[in-house]
Amino acid sequence: MPSLPVNRIKKKNIMSYNGELCIVLECLVRTPPNNASYVQMELRSIKTGAKIPVRCGIGVSFDVFDNSIKQLELSYEADGSYVFVDVNTNDEYYISASSSRTPGSS
Repeated sequence: MPSLPVNRIKKKNIMSYNGELCIVLECLVRTPPNNASYVQMELRSIKTGAKIPVRCGIGVSFDVFDNSIKQLELSYEADGSYVFVDVNTNDEYYISASSSRTPGSS
């Protein structure tokens, strides 16, 4: 997970803030006259759904996670897990059956 300076963080990035995963809703660099620049962000906690306002200096860095979309195909099911394969790289991804339930099922 790369650590990016705050001025390179963009909308829709997923980052760690105070030990919590958050998605960036808004990220603006502000430069008031006669003052140092700062970044004003609005984050949404993935765990709780709460909005978090953040204001920090330009020199701060945050851990940003990869949130790219990959095309996967279901390969097989084994030991309560589904195994998906990336169609481009043949990398395998294991997802537990309990975490892949659809809403409304039990």
